[in-house]
Amino acid sequence: MLQISTDRWRILLAVTLINLLIVGISFFFLLESRNRYRELARVRATNLTHVLNENIGGNIDTVDVLIKSAANEYLRMKRNTSGYLPEFESYLEKQNALFGEVDILRVADERGDIIYGISSKKIINIADREFFKSARADIEQKLIFSQPLLGKASGKWSIYFARRLNNPDGTFAGIVYAGYLIETLNKKISNIDVGKKGTIVFRNAEGALLTRHPVLSADVATPGMKNSSSQLMAFIKSGSAAGSLEVLVPADKTWRISSFERIKNYPLYVIVGIGFDDFLAQWNRELTFTSLGVLSFFLLSIFFTTNLLKEIKRRAISQEQLLSSEYNFRTFFDSIDYFLFVLDMEGRIIKVNQSVVSRLGYAEEELIGKDVLQVHPEFRRDEAALRVKGMLEGTETFCPVPLECKDGTQIPVETRVTIGNWNGKPAIFGITKDISELRESEEKFSRAFSVNPCLMAISTVEEGRYLEVNDAFLDLLGFERSEVIGRTSTELGIFNNPETRQNVRQLLMANGSVKDLQITVNTKSGQLCHGLFSADTIRLQNRDLLLTVMVDITKRIAAEHELVTSRDAAEAASRAKSEFLANMSHELRTPMNGVIGMAQLLGYTKLDSEQKEYVDIIISSGTSLVTLINDILDLSKIESGKIVLEQTEFSLRACINDIAAAQRAMAEAKGLIFDVSVSPDVPDSLIGDPMRLRQILLNLGSVLN
Repeated sequence: MLQISTDRWRILLAVTLINLLIVGISFFFLLESRNRYRELARVRATNLTHVLNENIGGNIDTVDVLIKSAANEYLRMKRNTSGYLPEFESYLEKQNALFGEVDILRVADERGDIIYGISSKKIINIADREFFKSARADIEQKLIFSQPLLGKASGKWSIYFARRLNNPDGTFAGIVYAGYLIETLNKKISNIDVGKKGTIVFRNAEGALLTRHPVLSADVATPGMKNSSSQLMAFIKSGSAAGSLEVLVPADKTWRISSFERIKNYPLYVIVGIGFDDFLAQWNRELTFTSLGVLSFFLLSIFFTTNLLKEIKRRAISQEQLLSSEYNFRTFFDSIDYFLFVLDMEGRIIKVNQSVVSRLGYAEEELIGKDVLQVHPEFRRDEAALRVKGMLEGTETFCPVPLECKDGTQIPVETRVTIGNWNGKPAIFGITKDISELRESEEKFSRAFSVNPCLMAISTVEEGRYLEVNDAFLDLLGFERSEVIGRTSTELGIFNNPETRQNVRQLLMANGSVKDLQITVNTKSGQLCHGLFSADTIRLQNRDLLLTVMVDITKRIAAEHELVTSRDAAEAASRAKSEFLANMSHELRTPMNGVIGMAQLLGYTKLDSEQKEYVDIIISSGTSLVTLINDILDLSKIESGKIVLEQTEFSLRACINDIAAAQRAMAEAKGLIFDVSVSPDVPDSLIGDPMRLRQILLNLGSVLN
């Protein structure tokens, strides 16, 4: 037991050390890679800075030459001629056209008034400008730079370069100055690629902003603003002519490697910054893949270590048990139905499972060491290589290129890969799924879709654009396939009611599907068709699509309409019959009651026995006929829906006495005594239908008679 425990701890320690070593190595290489990308970014920034320094410095040299030439020519002409010098104006224009680096070139007298110049004829005084004051105080006549200023004539931001003019006695005679529009400087640097987060900035020795690419909003990047980082300003103030640093730029809160150089001997600086996000983008991808590899190795090590510790716990540390474990793993590896490939980092096959050997028809020895592209069709191997590369870079999810068997047959598959370790070395694991059944299922769906008698269509969920429709759709609605594909139901005018599609969309959003919604659609010729509409989302080719089905019920609707029409006609005939019977029964009962009444009165007269018998027959037959008529009347009223029980107040005793009086004569004629008594407890005033009550009591009396 002690030996087993010791071995367990040794294994755990070894696995831990290996994982720590892998993590450490990965971290070391990632750190080295990060430093390499940082150094490349620094070199790139330094090179761009140097190129811009040479370019802009040369431009400034050209401007200085232009100013010196204009100053010398002006002083020469002034010594030879007094008054206005029109030929000097022409000279300035020619010089500016020759050099082409400045936007204005002017001469101001000792009061600051512009006396000669190009680009503006406006009378301007620049005595309040700092560069004029500096030139007036500068006995050495050196080149003077201004802060970024808004031009009095142009209204645009410019940098001004000036040199002092002296009279023959050395007194101040004015200045020659040139204006360099900042937007001109912007054009020179706008096409330089410094990445998405990179910048090119020009500042003067005081840190004032001249221009910036790319341009930011005016509140953080207006010419003249002093919003440079404190680290950069410290370098500039120290007198450093060039340098580089990593700094968080205040203007846009972005970390950059920034390189700066002083433009020759001028008090101007060019700063090129490369954003961390730009030069570390590739490193971040390396970090992701390395992390996946380390994680895969870590998970595999946990898996193998757990199994090994379980074996140790069972006291199975012998070589036989290790061989058994290897056999079990091989069995597991080979029992999986998927095609499993283990590749080295060059794409050569290291290991395959039994599914690869049995399904593709190769011997394992024929595959080991070969490029995995060999098991793909030759004309699609380049596509497979690009797909695998895309999966490793995270831009692809799977590879759809089929596998090719040794006999040339192809198996439709979906392949996914990941990076890990195999036998202590980096490896690529490929898992390939056979989708033959899925393809067959899609083909069956396609056939069922095409021959289905119902109208079926597949469209996009967002816009409802038809991607496919079946023959029943085209036959019923009368469209050609080319007229339908790529268009919507609204564009084709299919829905009779414009709100129908909106209602269907709302039902789909609320319930996820639509079932048996009765709608009306238009054919191409304008005829109306009725149908039961259903819709649901389906997954095809890795995208959600809308499957719509409509059962044509136009003939059924027409048949139902005919049935309703026939039923209404039959009901109308039945009502007419019932009303006729009701009217006829009423008309017959009235004269019949008169006949019976007169026969009863005749019975009270002196009649012989034969006459008495005839009268009784008349009364009996009439009474039977009245009863039959009453029954027909009630039946007809029930059928016609006209029978109504009245709710009126009446006297019960009066109603009973009236009936008793009518029955008493018939009872006495038969030698019977007919008498009616009502208990005092029975209320006299009731609410009901007295006529129906009389009819019931008369029927009872007829039974007694």
